Amino acid sequence: MPLMTPLRHRLHPRDMPHLGALCKRIRLARGLTGTEIARLCHCRSSATITRDFEENNQLGEGYFQRWLRIMQDGERVPMPLTREQATLLSRHYYERDVTKLLEKHRTLQGVDFALIHPANGARPPALVALVDQLARTPYPAMIMDDLWFVHVVNEGLLRLYGIDPQGPFLRRWEGWHAVASKIPAGSPVRLAHDQSGQFIPPTIVYFYQHEFVQRHLFTLQVRHLLHRLFAESAKEDYEIHKWSDQLLAFALPFSMEAGPRVVTFNGTPVVTTPAIAQVAAARVQGGRQVHYALCVWEPYAPASMTQQATPQPLYFAADYDRERTFHVNRWPGVTQSLERLLG
Repeated sequence: MPLMTPLRHRLHPRDMPHLGALCKRIRLARGLTGTEIARLCHCRSSATITRDFEENNQLGEGYFQRWLRIMQDGERVPMPLTREQATLLSRHYYERDVTKLLEKHRTLQGVDFALIHPANGARPPALVALVDQLARTPYPAMIMDDLWFVHVVNEGLLRLYGIDPQGPFLRRWEGWHAVASKIPAGSPVRLAHDQSGQFIPPTIVYFYQHEFVQRHLFTLQVRHLLHRLFAESAKEDYEIHKWSDQLLAFALPFSMEAGPRVVTFNGTPVVTTPAIAQVAAARVQGGRQVHYALCVWEPYAPASMTQQATPQPLYFAADYDRERTFHVNRWPGVTQSLERLLG
């Protein structure tokens, strides 16, 4: 089924509204022309690749499987795709139907900061258990959703980064997103990281290629989020936007592992690694299922510095997002587009 017009419209030059647009980026990043890849895929015309696939997201299964095999062949292309990257692209191919894409929009639309808050008498049991585990975690930790928006943090995480729970940082959207929190020039998270340039590329690869984000990649929510991350990075002279072309094209040579980083904690360097400790599935509006992840900053040395007595005090995004504008679902352009798209 052809893509609906609102989903084909590019939001900005970097935007990827569908799989074909992503695959065009992958091809260009590896220096291949449309004619070359069409020949390797045994297409009768280069238009099968450049027009039908890359512009209109239409390509027969046999051609796509050839394209995928070629892009994994290190003897034919530089920076061959990894098996994991090929699996992601294959999944996108078989889920490119408009009906499935609309369902992904509706699923994400049901995510709200209020869902996990104790004031919600209808909190899903899985979230009740996850919040309880967060409070009982002795190390810095948080709970985030599929798009890495942070819904609740423990006191240990605020202490690790020197974040004042009464200060201005938690009263802006960046304070509640795991990647955006590092961008503002005055961000406590950005200031606490030593040698941040070394961990930014692998961090954004982990974010972009993670199954949470990838399963929603062509939704308006993710497209707006990526655009804003790149724009804010450029405005704040951070590093993310400088890697954006390689990032989007699966052309950064980093594995899908969250590596250790040095954080200055009370003037002392602490080596720690943020890792997803547990994932819980919760039902949202319409019975659709979304995922929440408990992330823990596991210490290497010195461990005692970041350890807290439990249960830890918790801080919920819903208590700071009084105008309900922090989450991408609530951004004006996204809200209006979703209303037009989904009715």
